[in-house]
Amino acid sequence: MPDLIDRRSGVGAGKIRIRIWSAACSSGQEIYSIAMVLRELLGPPDKCDEKYDIRLLGTDISPQAVARASRGVYSDLEVGRGLNAPLLARHFVKHEGGWKIRDEIRAMASFRTANLLRDVSFLGQFDIVFCRNVAIYFCETDKAALLRGIGKSLLADGYLIIGSTESLIGMACGLEPRKYLRSVLYQRAAQVACAPSKRAADGPAGFEAQAQRGEAV
Repeated sequence: MPDLIDRRSGVGAGKIRIRIWSAACSSGQEIYSIAMVLRELLGPPDKCDEKYDIRLLGTDISPQAVARASRGVYSDLEVGRGLNAPLLARHFVKHEGGWKIRDEIRAMASFRTANLLRDVSFLGQFDIVFCRNVAIYFCETDKAALLRGIGKSLLADGYLIIGSTESLIGMACGLEPRKYLRSVLYQRAAQVACAPSKRAADGPAGFEAQAQRGEAV
């Protein structure tokens, strides 16, 4: 994010525009994890909104999953997977049966249904797309088609983040790997990668996935 912000800072005189898409958001943990990371990084809403124009989009093929993500309510068990107590207190409020994401975090995200095997160009273009542990469920032909479609939704210097155990090596999908410290990100082919700085770019994967790695959101 710091590298991306640095590049976007030199574009025009207005707010710094950031667009991030969680392509298979399920019940919303990933997109809210991203929102919390941005809030921690960029500061409180009043200061952040003066300088940044941030839009986060979560899509899923399941209307039920999208509806649940939009509500932003999670059980004690769910928030216990990867969220430490200070982050929980800052970004959630106690709710009947669990915890509800705070309004200022909820306001950063929008949700809608989308089938990734169809044309998704109507969603716009993004600086970062998260499509973690999704392509593994498709045959090779559909996987390549899915990734080509997502690649078209990336801005010229945008990044695709897939699951840590996934790889696009050998796939004709128009995306090339870029090494970033211990992580591998993907960009549109023939795009000259900007040299990253010192921070890791392995983006938040949601409460449960991070808990499996022993990390906090």
